[in-house]
Amino acid sequence: AVHSSGCLVNRVTWPSPSYAAPQWIEKTSSDIPFDPAEAAYAAGLAFEDKGFPCCVDQYFEVVILTAPGHSEVNANPRQIDLHRSALTKLTTCGTRFSRLDPGCGLLVYCNGQPHRIPITHHGFVWEPTDFLRVVPVPNYSSSLRNLHRRSGVGIPLLVTRPRRPDAELVSKNLVFPATMIFRCIDSVDSSSSSKEVDEYDGCSIEIHDPLRVDAVQIGREVLPIAKDLSSPFAYRLLDYRGNIVTEFLTPAANEGESRLSTVEPYQKGKIPIVLIHGLLSDPFTWIEMMNDLYATEGFIENFQIWLFEYPTGQPFFTSAAALREQLENARCTFDPDGRDPKLSEIVLVGHSMGGLIAKLQVTFSGDMLWQSVARIPLEQLTVSPAMKERLVSAFFFDPSAHVSRVVFVGTPHRGSAIANRPIGRIASSLVTQPEDRRASHRELIENNPWAFTSEVTERIPSSVDILNPDSKLLQTIDKLPIAANVHLHSVIGNSRWTFGYGASDGIVPVASARHAQACTQLFVSEKHAKLHKNDETIQEVIAILREHSQSSHGKSRN
Repeated sequence: AVHSSGCLVNRVTWPSPSYAAPQWIEKTSSDIPFDPAEAAYAAGLAFEDKGFPCCVDQYFEVVILTAPGHSEVNANPRQIDLHRSALTKLTTCGTRFSRLDPGCGLLVYCNGQPHRIPITHHGFVWEPTDFLRVVPVPNYSSSLRNLHRRSGVGIPLLVTRPRRPDAELVSKNLVFPATMIFRCIDSVDSSSSSKEVDEYDGCSIEIHDPLRVDAVQIGREVLPIAKDLSSPFAYRLLDYRGNIVTEFLTPAANEGESRLSTVEPYQKGKIPIVLIHGLLSDPFTWIEMMNDLYATEGFIENFQIWLFEYPTGQPFFTSAAALREQLENARCTFDPDGRDPKLSEIVLVGHSMGGLIAKLQVTFSGDMLWQSVARIPLEQLTVSPAMKERLVSAFFFDPSAHVSRVVFVGTPHRGSAIANRPIGRIASSLVTQPEDRRASHRELIENNPWAFTSEVTERIPSSVDILNPDSKLLQTIDKLPIAANVHLHSVIGNSRWTFGYGASDGIVPVASARHAQACTQLFVSEKHAKLHKNDETIQEVIAILREHSQSSHGKSRN
């Protein structure tokens, strides 16, 4: 079941950074020049090996002596290698000996005198206070399909953000990419590749956002910066230990466990794309798609990624109610005056059951949903105010005013074949709802005998129960009218043949994944668990987003 769910199985190797080996050239004649950069580098390595903080000062001297901007340096591969190695050592040792604060500066000593080398930040949507720790990116390997990285000026870094209250909805435990560049104004016009390091005026460290900065001017040249856009995703997967099975079997005690979060701080004027995972999964399942989206030209300029996480064992219409509420809360938090029209153009992308949650954001419930589970009107129930509020939220709603496009990826609109099978029934029977929710359910049924259908009378239906093609609730959801202004798209897996159901992705039959109102429909020969990670799927989502962006710009001009 876990294998079929789409949860992420990755292999990541994250070694220590590599460095240039020292080259000590012994001076045997006047024809062999003394190389102060090589000498400082060797001294730095020796001091570091002994645990002396002064290694930071030696590495900083190497960085200055090999700084880009000299034609001699730029043409010398050894000098380039030394510069990158010293800059990497400066980062690791500066952190180790508490000399480096990536939010503001680096402390170095020259002739016994302290100097604070300023650090400036360029292109980021993050604040300097978001830079808790920086880690040089090594030559790692990952099972990510694409690694978006290149060489250039500076060194790629990962930035760890401090944990903070989630008032602004930013995802927890975030890391983001950066590129560190050293700049020394004095070296630009110098005719020599060396300089006396007795004062550091004009020296600075720049940290650039590689998502938004592509090149920098060094002297008279504009040079591309080094960047590794995939490193944050590989790094997060390094220690990933999802508890998706546990979370499925024991869903959250209340809807507050569902969480809408942003991958970066909210950016006015950019369209949110909300990624919604499926059954037995979590937001990590979107890493392949996010990795490629961030590397796509024009994506950063027009879109921002949000994630919706929820306990997959609870009924998906309960999760849908939570998303509906949190989308509204996000609008109130980010744009209380309603001045950002892009927050009314949200795109939802839902994989598997996530697509059903997305569909319930753009449909009119009327009283159809309620009538599919109840025999009497809600007003006639004997129920507490709190329970009534929950029932109203889950069963009575209009389309969200903020969503204008939905992409269904392997979505079981008419159920999944597996829910009807013994494995599906066993999985459903193992789901244990929290005691407070079970108590509320018992009270509701006991106080209102014969008011509900058997689908909800015996126990709280799990998500697997509702994915049964025979579920009246699911059949009703399939018939709910879609808001007229919403565009729908379908990506459908057809890699398997399922007995009794025909073509499928192994979990969701093609007939169930179709939606009659879809503007586009793409068939992909892929199994269900990998359908949203498939390159064809990702390219289709990119094409849909381009279309969405173009139509959005058209609206803005009008």
